[in-house]
Parts: sequence; C-alpha cells; structure tokens
Amino acid sequence: MAQGYVLSFARDVSVDNPAPDQVVIQTPDKRSTLRDLTPGIVRAIEVLSTQGATEDDLAWQVAEIDGEPAITRFNQYLSIFAKCGMIRYLVFCNGRPLATLSSISACFQFSPNSFDGKSRYVLSRFAYIHREKENLILESPLSYGKITLHGWRGAALAAELARAQTCDSLCDLLDLIPRRAIELFLGMLLGSGFLYEERPDDPHAGEGQILAKWNFAGFDRVTLGFFMLKRCNSA
Repeated sequence: MAQGYVLSFARDVSVDNPAPDQVVIQTPDKRSTLRDLTPGIVRAIEVLSTQGATEDDLAWQVAEIDGEPAITRFNQYLSIFAKCGMIRYLVFCNGRPLATLSSISACFQFSPNSFDGKSRYVLSRFAYIHREKENLILESPLSYGKITLHGWRGAALAAELARAQTCDSLCDLLDLIPRRAIELFLGMLLGSGFLYEERPDDPHAGEGQILAKWNFAGFDRVTLGFFMLKRCNSA
C-alpha cells in the first residue's frame, strides 16, 4: 500500500483514559469526554496521541479489534477532530518527517489535492519562510495552516518551488527524496493554499483579479485581518 499522510494530534492536544471505554481530550480551550468507546477506537485515539498513523492504518487497527462496522463510527470522530483543528498531517521521507501541516485558524480544513504530473506548480508569491525555535516554518496570509519544514529536504523542496516545477522536474532536481514523498508534499501545499498551477491562459497565476493587484507589503495587519475574516465566513 502506498504511504499516505500520517495523522496525529496537534502538540497542544492531550489525551487521558480515565476508564477502559472513555477518553478525555484536552485542548487549549476545551475539555471533552468521549464515552462508550470500543477498544479499537480507544486504541486508534491513543495512536493519534503518540506516533500517529495513516488514515488507512488507523481504520485497519479499529477493524482488527472491533470489526469493520466500527470503522464508520471512528471516521465520524476523526472528522470531528479534523474540523476542530486538532489533527496535523505529516509527510515522511525515509522514516523521517519531511513536512508537517498544522492548523492556525478555526477555518482550517485540509483536503489533499490531486495534481497533474505534467502540470507546473509554483509557490504563492505571498508564501514566506521564517524560523520558529529550531524549525523552518512556511506560512502565507492566504492559508489557514502552517507547514513545518523538517531538515534540508523540506527546505529544499520549498526553495525549488520558487519557480514553476513539475513533479518530474522536482524528482530530477532532488533525486535523494523519494517520488512518493514529493507527491505528498505537492498535494499538501496545493490543499492548504500555498501552491498554484501555472497556466498560460491565467494571467493572475491562480490568485484572482483582486489579489493580483496586491503585493506582499500590502498585507498590513488591519487589511489582512479583514481579508481573512471574509474568507473564513464565506468558507
């Protein structure tokens, strides 16, 4: 099975098991108790709170313990966790993290985007990288998430996307990174608003007519707050 995104709880989410069929989930602003859980669902939530796993692997663990019908109930919980911004999404490369997508807004939703292997993709001109402790962070005022770039591989991929690239061209430039990891990285950036497809018939490079008239310096705090609020309310 092809490796997919690894899901885990965000760093500010903690989990406790006060009883065999109960899980208490603590976030910075809320404490929730889930009751009458099956052993398989309890196990899957424990995995989310530790090393994480792909969605398929989580479903397999639930089915192995509880049977396949329990997967539907677990997926309902997983959907709620995602809508609440509690889930982060990781891309791994040779057993090590390459990039992690995390929520920074209540409006955050991640739907991995498929892409055409022959199309050329480029970073949004509003995307920027900064240091946060010992990590490089990719952010954009047009995204409700942030991406942690782990090690030189994540940073190298982001740097090469400063000019339009196909998946094949990225694989040629960075042949030490497996193709599947590059595909997941591109899907992550596309699905979270950091990347655009370069099209000859699109004069605005995927930004729309209004944004095309702005530059990065135009996003002062007041304007940015108003713009993001409008996008959030219309999402």
